[in-house]
Amino acid sequence: MKDLIKKTIARLKREKIKPFPKWKFALREVAYWALIFGAAFFGAVALATGAYLLFQIDWDTSRYARRGFLNLFFYIPYVWLLATAVSLGAVFYVIRKTKEGYRYKWAVVTFSSLALVLALGTIAHFAKIGEVTDEFAYRSMPFYKNITPGMDRMWRMAGDGFLAGEIIFARNGELNIVDLDGKEWKVTISSKTLLHGAPELRKGDLIKIVGYVKNGNVFEATMIKSGFGPMRMRGFGGGQRGMHGNGNMMRGMWR
Repeated sequence: MKDLIKKTIARLKREKIKPFPKWKFALREVAYWALIFGAAFFGAVALATGAYLLFQIDWDTSRYARRGFLNLFFYIPYVWLLATAVSLGAVFYVIRKTKEGYRYKWAVVTFSSLALVLALGTIAHFAKIGEVTDEFAYRSMPFYKNITPGMDRMWRMAGDGFLAGEIIFARNGELNIVDLDGKEWKVTISSKTLLHGAPELRKGDLIKIVGYVKNGNVFEATMIKSGFGPMRMRGFGGGQRGMHGNGNMMRGMWR
């Protein structure tokens, strides 16, 4: 042991190795924890945004759609879920790099990382940070709507059996609407059409329709959902009733 100590001291002198300053250790530790909370915060925002978009998916319409439940998998916010997973991995990795991190078992670090992101994500969700983030990304990033299409795209796909808009005429079983892009449609209703929501359809109501295009601007309804109340206009912010003149609708539309 004495020989080892002597050899170590001799090597330190020969190679002129100096002790690492204590303040650098402290600064590195602070930097690690800043990275941990930064990654956790990003993960929380990603989780809140992903949760917000997941809650907007119209899961109950799948049984009326032609392609069924599989149609809705396209609208899952995979980008935000992936960002959450990457953030969790970053938190785990940096915790292991801290001064005491190596002492903890992997299971403990994994649970701690998950608990931190989930706790912050829950707070962010109820603070509507996910909703604000989605709105900001929609306004600021032209490519965003392509990688996270959201329900507003689905309800614009009349050719695939999905149509949504505001009723502009409703009388004696006749129904006309203006869709999300400002196009007028005549909606035909039969005795087999299922109605969910308000018992009576009125002018100004916001509705979602599952069915198929018969010809031109005529849409045969197999199911109509109504009675959703005010909607948020995607790209405009705030709650608004009606959508004449803008032809755009906020992601998720009606709750």
